[in-house]
Amino acid sequence: MHLTVVRSQRSIPIRQEPLMQTQKLRQRFEHAEHTIAELAQACATHENVPDALKQSIQQLDEQARQYHARLEGAKDEQPFVEAIDKLEAASDRAKTACQNAGKVDHTVQTAVMRAHAELSQLKHRLH
Repeated sequence: MHLTVVRSQRSIPIRQEPLMQTQKLRQRFEHAEHTIAELAQACATHENVPDALKQSIQQLDEQARQYHARLEGAKDEQPFVEAIDKLEAASDRAKTACQNAGKVDHTVQTAVMRAHAELSQLKHRLH
């Protein structure tokens, strides 16, 4: 929701809800990391996961690990926003690979959709 302040015929949108505090954002990011790790585990333990899907999940997991290391000392929201944007895009690719794969184990399919939904929700909350 936006409020508008009118000053001499100019309207300036003001965010009613500020960006998440860094600590809360860190917790949400860590939860998303956990969801991605569960997805990678589901992929690793199930047979017959198509190569394209397996690769997209591995890339998502690898990116999450890289961002974890980069965000250790982050003191503001911007590095988290960038990381979440990139991870959400990677989860989009995993979701597309899952949809294009045809028959995929239900556990893997559910894990892909859950990771994508969580990252998308977090991304949309930040923008």
